[in-house]
Amino acid sequence: PALHRAIGRVYVLAALAAGIGALAFIAAKGTIGGVVMDLGFGLYGALTVLAAVQTLRHARARRLEAHRAWAI
Repeated sequence: PALHRAIGRVYVLAALAAGIGALAFIAAKGTIGGVVMDLGFGLYGALTVLAAVQTLRHARARRLEAHRAWAI
């Protein structure tokens, strides 16, 4: 369990960094695909952040089925 928690924390931090970094990059520079690609990748970044937060939230509340569903 300790290894699972440690890897989970690293994974959540990486997902948050990737999601927030992608959103910041898209806001600053945009993508080569224009508005449609900006929206698609922006939505993907936002959903990545949401999934990471929900996974962590459910794990801390010991709702393991919800935690597993959000992690997958």
